[in-house]
Amino acid sequence: MKNLLFTSIANCNIFIGEFIKDFSDRIIYINSRIGWVILKVIDGKRMQHAQVAVEQEEEISELNILFKITQVRNNALQSGRWNEEHGDQLNFLGNALANEHDWEVEDVERYLHEVIATGPVLNMEE
Repeated sequence: MKNLLFTSIANCNIFIGEFIKDFSDRIIYINSRIGWVILKVIDGKRMQHAQVAVEQEEEISELNILFKITQVRNNALQSGRWNEEHGDQLNFLGNALANEHDWEVEDVERYLHEVIATGPVLNMEE
């Protein structure tokens, strides 16, 4: 009897929790849609700009990583040589291109080799 009562109450709690979660998700969705419409009526151009910015967020992020790679190369050019910190930064940024922006590993390696080739000459004796 205890087992049946326990199971019934546990299942009832799960059902109520899922109902509340679904209901709150719907409220949040409706609120965001109504808010979007109101903001569009108030200032349609600003909302359109915001929507375009959100759509371009991934491309902007990718361009930011490419810019940081160029900064690493420029720093190596200023110092006159590549060092371990430059290598770590290039590895980190290359991983970000592969993992966050779906670049193929071969494309990342090819791009980083091109960046390294435009930097200071590597001294193999160091």
